[in-house]
Amino acid sequence: MVAVVIDITQRKAAETALRASEQQLKELLRLKDDFIGIASHELKTPVTSMKAYAEIVKESMEQLGDKQNSYLLSRLNQQIDRLTTLIRHLLDTSRISEGQLQLVFENVDLNSLLLDRVDEIKRTTNHQFICHLGKLPAVQGDRERLSQVMTNLISNAVKYAPASTTITVFTELQEATVKVTVQDEGPGIAVADQQKIFEKFFRSAGKTENAFQGMGLGLYITAQIIQKHGGALTVQSEPGNGASFSFTLP
Repeated sequence: MVAVVIDITQRKAAETALRASEQQLKELLRLKDDFIGIASHELKTPVTSMKAYAEIVKESMEQLGDKQNSYLLSRLNQQIDRLTTLIRHLLDTSRISEGQLQLVFENVDLNSLLLDRVDEIKRTTNHQFICHLGKLPAVQGDRERLSQVMTNLISNAVKYAPASTTITVFTELQEATVKVTVQDEGPGIAVADQQKIFEKFFRSAGKTENAFQGMGLGLYITAQIIQKHGGALTVQSEPGNGASFSFTLP
């Protein structure tokens, strides 16, 4: 009888300790998200100012015919843009964690939005782009967030596909959904990684890890935006044969 009482007491103590540990972990995760949100917000303003000043100096160098310094400032602007993207990803991750990623719905022409993003990105790369656009109805969605999704997917294709290869984008109507696909000719994604790439901070352990730096947030944020639209984001890939990322929207 005494042994049974001791066993029950130990079990209750272990359960209490476990609950306390879980609560402590939740609090630490909350503090981490708070810190990320505050730090990202505070970084946003000075980085925006840096970008503005760098653009002004670059224009001055161009007017003076100083090509070398103008080129260096262009490289500086690229790094500022990269930092801006990282800050935006951290802010979005913080909003998602806190359930504060707000959407403003309106009628969106996905084909027009996709062509705008392709036209913008192709100016920065030597990849070839092919667009196969089906006839689509307007969808209800957040124009800015859907633009962000398309930018993320096309930029990823540019990032991982070898130079001068082709990136193909498709749109099609499938019964009650519209589907957008971005297909590249890159190295592909290992089967074991395909179900993990939409997780927060996931980085593939493949040989390209050191070649392509990042925080593993772009696809996570993209997936969350699509889910909040009532849609789904999927990937199809075979190692060595590129990857196709698709999202569907009602």
